[in-house]
Amino acid sequence: MINSHPKSRSTHQHVPVPVKRVALLLALCAGVILMPAVLSAFDAGRVYLADASASSAIDAAGARLNSTNAADRDKAIEQLGQAALAGSNVAINDLTAFFQRDEMLAQHGLATARALAASGSRRAYQVLIQGLGSDEAATRQYVAMASLEQAAQANVTPYLVAALRSPDAGVRTNIAQLLGYRHETTATDALLSATYDDESAVREAAVWSLGSDLSFWQSLPRMQLLSYSDPDARVRDAAARASEHIRGDVAQTLGLAPNEVLALTTATSDGLVYAATQKQLYVVHADQTSQAVSSLPDVPMSLAAGGTEGQQVYLGTVSEGLYRSLDGGATWERATAGLPDSPGLIVTALAADPTKTAGSSDVYMALGVTVGSTSLQTTPLGIYRSTDQGSTWARIDDGKAPLNGLTTALTIDPATPTVLIGQTDSGAWRADIQ
Repeated sequence: MINSHPKSRSTHQHVPVPVKRVALLLALCAGVILMPAVLSAFDAGRVYLADASASSAIDAAGARLNSTNAADRDKAIEQLGQAALAGSNVAINDLTAFFQRDEMLAQHGLATARALAASGSRRAYQVLIQGLGSDEAATRQYVAMASLEQAAQANVTPYLVAALRSPDAGVRTNIAQLLGYRHETTATDALLSATYDDESAVREAAVWSLGSDLSFWQSLPRMQLLSYSDPDARVRDAAARASEHIRGDVAQTLGLAPNEVLALTTATSDGLVYAATQKQLYVVHADQTSQAVSSLPDVPMSLAAGGTEGQQVYLGTVSEGLYRSLDGGATWERATAGLPDSPGLIVTALAADPTKTAGSSDVYMALGVTVGSTSLQTTPLGIYRSTDQGSTWARIDDGKAPLNGLTTALTIDPATPTVLIGQTDSGAWRADIQ
C-alpha cells in the first residue's frame, strides 16, 4: 500500500507531456492560418519593389532622352514607348516633352510620334493632333500625320473626327486629309460638313478624301455642286476630279468603262446610285451590289432620283424631253405636261429636292431645244419645276433663272434647300425657290 502512492504520483507527474503537444499543434495551426497574410505581405513587398524598380527604369529612360548619344536616345524612346503602352503617364509625359523639342525632330520625331500613337492615350492623341497645327514645324506635322495614319487603335477615330472642329485651320486641313488616308468610312458626315469650311484648303482636303473611297459615293451631289460653284479654283478642280473618280468607281463596279456611263445620280436618303449608259439603266445598292434595271427609251443626257426609297427616277434625253419612272426605273413614261410642244426637246440638267422624300417631292429641269439639220444648235428654254413627281411642269420666273445661257448642271444643296444652283458657260447662278 505504501509503495502504491509514489507510483501513482509518478504517473500523475507525466500529465504535462500531452499539453506540450497540444501547444505545439496550436502553434502549427496558427502558423498555417497566418501564412497567407505573411505571403501576401511578402508579395506586396515584392510588387512594391517591382513597381519601384519599374518607376526607376522609367525615370532612367527619361533621363537618357538628354543623352548626347543618339543610340541611347533611341533605346530610351523604345523603353518609354513600352511603358506608355502599359499605361504609364510618366512615360507619356516624357515622350510628349521630347516630341515638342524642335532640335530632336529630325532624328527622333517619327519614333517618338509612333510611340505616342501606339499608347492609345487621350493625352498622346491630343499632342499629335496639336502637332498638325499651322504654326508647327513641317517635320513635326509630317511625323504626326504618319503616326496617326498608321495608328491601329480603334479609339483614335473619334479624336480625329472631333479635330475637324479645331480652331486651327492647319489642324482641320491635315485631319481632313488623314481621314482619307485612313479610309475612315465612319467620317463621311464629318467630311461633308468640312466641305463647307471657310478655309479653302480644308474644303479641298475634305473633297479629296470624299472622292477617294468607294464608301463615299453618296457625296457625288456635293462634289458636282462644288465643281462649278465653289469660289476657289483649286476646290473646283478637286471636286471635278472627285466626281470623275466616283464615276470611274461606279463604272468599274458595273463592269463598264467610265466613258460608257453617260449620266449618274444618287438617291442620297436611300443609298442608291443610278447609272445610265446609252441604252441601259443600272442601279447600285448601298451594299455595292448592282443590277441592270431596264432599257432606256432614248439616249440619256441627265438623271435625277428621289422620293420614297429612291424610287422616283427622272431621265433627261437628248431629243425626246423628259421621262419618269415611279418604280425605280423598271418602267418609263413621258412626262411633258406643261412643257413646250416642240420636237427636239433636250433636258440638259435635272435635280430632285433631296430634303423631300414623300410623293410631293420637287423636281427641277433645265430644258432646251435642238434645231438644225447639218449644224445642230441648242436654244435654252429655261428652268422648269414640278411639285407632283413630274406629272405637270411650270417654268420658273425669268427673273430667278437665266434664259440666255444653257444650264448644264442643277443642284439643291441640303444645307440651303430653298436655293437652286445652276451652271452655265458664264458661271454659276442661284435662284430662290422658297
